[in-house]
Amino acid sequence: MKRLGIINSWNIPKAIGTIIVRDVNPPERFFLFAGRVISGPEPSLNACVLFEVDPRPPLPGKLPIAVRVEVLGDAQ
Repeated sequence: MKRLGIINSWNIPKAIGTIIVRDVNPPERFFLFAGRVISGPEPSLNACVLFEVDPRPPLPGKLPIAVRVEVLGDAQ
């Protein structure tokens, strides 16, 4: 199932960050690797993204991982 979120942190040198999904309560966060981006511009802070969640459970204390990420552009 595709999810819609916003990149709320982005580390350019490491090409990693987090995505937040605010349309659920409480908001959910996911880990993002640039290597998981399949289309769109380079990931950047506040960009909207469409993604799926890795079906493997996250390691204890870690965020679920976003996969098949489509960067849609900056959130307005």
